[in-house]
Parts: sequence; structure tokens; C-alpha cells
Amino acid sequence: MPTPIQQALTLAADRGLLPTSMGTADLRELERSLLDRSFWSARTTHARYLKDLKALVERYVKGEGYNNDLAQLRIEARKLLVRYGYEPEKGFPGDAALGVPEAVPGSLQDLSSERRLNLIFDTQSKLMRGLGQKIRGLDRMETAPAWELVRIEDRRAPRDWLERWAIAADNVDSAGVYDLPGRMVARKDSPIWAALGSSALFDDALDVDHSPFAFQSGMGWLEVFAVDLPELQSVPDPRPLPANVIPFVAPEPEIFIGGQSTLDMLAARLRARQAAAEAARS
Repeated sequence: MPTPIQQALTLAADRGLLPTSMGTADLRELERSLLDRSFWSARTTHARYLKDLKALVERYVKGEGYNNDLAQLRIEARKLLVRYGYEPEKGFPGDAALGVPEAVPGSLQDLSSERRLNLIFDTQSKLMRGLGQKIRGLDRMETAPAWELVRIEDRRAPRDWLERWAIAADNVDSAGVYDLPGRMVARKDSPIWAALGSSALFDDALDVDHSPFAFQSGMGWLEVFAVDLPELQSVPDPRPLPANVIPFVAPEPEIFIGGQSTLDMLAARLRARQAAAEAARS
């Protein structure tokens, strides 16, 4: 039986490639079923580079053997960029005609910069681990029905996640959310997790319903077991997301790590489990 991380890696390997000259904000406007089946990087138009970068990311997440540390992978990524003719000021050959703007060397927009490469590897690996945790958690909801959102990495200027929690809870009418002052606890099937990761609510969100929720958030999950939850506390049942949170419509059959179609697969699995439980009770 594959582990949750192995399942997540399998999902990642199924992704396609989406070369694009658009920025992240523009990409959000694309047909979601196309974007979410694709491995993409904003302002990256070269399909061969994307394919090779995808392989480097998967090596980093697996972390097996030698030469898979971040410094080595950055070196290899930069060699690929040189091979394919990339320059920060000019982009890839033909980028000017596509309207891709110049990048300041060393900036986040520079595909070869340490900041850009670190962000790609860090975000993708955390998305994969977050999905692995979600898959594992959904399989033991009876004993551990809730997640608690906690800080797992320090940040120099941390975002106010209690404020985000309040905004997300308000947008889903606190469905599945526990009223525990100073803590962020909700059922694993609560729509608040999708709200926390929705770019409709937060500009830096990754459009996922699992950690890390947003770019470089430093946030993660702890499982909360049934015996540790308030015995008499009433929690509203989860309901469909409101109109201002991106809805989930499951595409078939492709799925991948950290994207909408992965979330759809997980939601469909949960709905099937709930339907089976209701059928057994009737």
C-alpha cells in the first residue's frame, strides 16, 4: 500500500506542462481545468525548460540519493536556463514578441535567481507534503476528525492568521469550525480550509485546501483527536462554499499535486465515504 507521500508523488508525476508568458494574477483567470492539470511557473514560456524543471522538483521532493539538495538543484536549473538561451533582461528567445517583461537580475521575476528557484522548490515540496498529510488524515476521521492550524516555521514578518481565520470562517458561516478562543480548529471536511487557500479571499493564496495555503506561509496542521475535542460543543455541518469562494468542479481523469483537481479528487472521495455511511444507516 503506497504511503500518502508516495500517493502525492504519483499525482505529481501525472501533471502536464503549461508554458506561459502570463503572470500569476493572469493565470488565475485561465480555465481552471486546464491550469490545474499543469505544472507551471509564471513568466515561463519554454516548454522544454518546464519539463526539465518539473523533474528537478520531483527529485527534490523525493530527496533520495545524492545530488538532490537545493544548492545542487539550483545549479542544474541555471544550467538548463543557459542551455535554452534564457537571460533575465531578454527572457527566452522570442519572449519579447510575446510581451514578457524584462526582469531585474537577482529579482523574484528573474527565473535564474536564488529567490525564484528557492520559492519554486519550497512551495512545490510543501504542497506535496500538505497533500500527503491530507490524504492520510482523511483516512482516519473517526478517531481524529479535526485539524488545528499552527505555525510550524518562523517568519520575520508573520501574517495575521487569526485574522485570516476569522475572514475565512465568516465566508463559510463557520461551518465545521470549533469555537476555541485563540486556536484555529475545524473539522477536516470543513470548507474553511478551502476558504483559507482561496485567492478569491487572499491575494497570496495557492488555491488549495491544505497547507501551506499561501506562498511562504509557515503554517501547517496538527491533527486533533476526538477525545481532545469539547464533548458537548455543537459544530455546524459543512455546507457548499459561498459564491465568493472558488467552487470545486471535479475534472476527469487527470489529477495533480497542489491543484484544484487534486482537491476535487479528495472531496469526491470524502463525498463517496459520506454517501456510503448514509446508505448504511438507512
